[in-house]
Amino acid sequence: MQAARVPLGVDTRQWVPEPPRRRRPGRAARLVSVGSLTPVKGHATLLHAVAGLVRAGRDVHVDLVGEDTSGGAVPALVRELALDARVSLHGFLPQPAAHAVVRDADLLVVTSRHEAGPVAMLEAAAVGVPTVGTPVGHVAEWAPGAAAVVPHSDPPALAGAIASLLDDDERRLAMASRAQARAVAEDADWTAARFEELLERATGEYAP
Repeated sequence: MQAARVPLGVDTRQWVPEPPRRRRPGRAARLVSVGSLTPVKGHATLLHAVAGLVRAGRDVHVDLVGEDTSGGAVPALVRELALDARVSLHGFLPQPAAHAVVRDADLLVVTSRHEAGPVAMLEAAAVGVPTVGTPVGHVAEWAPGAAAVVPHSDPPALAGAIASLLDDDERRLAMASRAQARAVAEDADWTAARFEELLERATGEYAP
């Protein structure tokens, strides 16, 4: 039996697709990262990138959504980099609250060191928010057209990619539209159907 690619799709009844939105004039650029505050998620890369953007005069704000399993290391780095006014540490949020934060963002940022398929990226894509991040899972798979990818542990590269998308809203919106099309085409219902097909094929091939 051959291997099959079956990503875990997003529930589009919870994350209802809607057109990507232009950035709001006069508002700080909103970045969001969703995932437990743990070293594998690479939050230090994101925070150092944001510090670089702030030093360059960028008006940015970051929403970190996820339980702190870092032993306080991420909040401590926020303070060390003097980003207290630029970072909101939301902790764990239930789906409705997380939906509101993600939908309000201009970009989702994924800085994981390794990850197979970041579901948060699919959720963001469904509601019109594109992703910039490290070459893991869907980020690597969708780049360059439907996501922007940068090397691991490279804050200047991440800051540059974020700034480039924030400065070119047409490109950001086009990327968001392509990402949304991919997320919707392979949603949770699509995933369930593929698993059923594979199960039927497997039971057929290995039936006594």
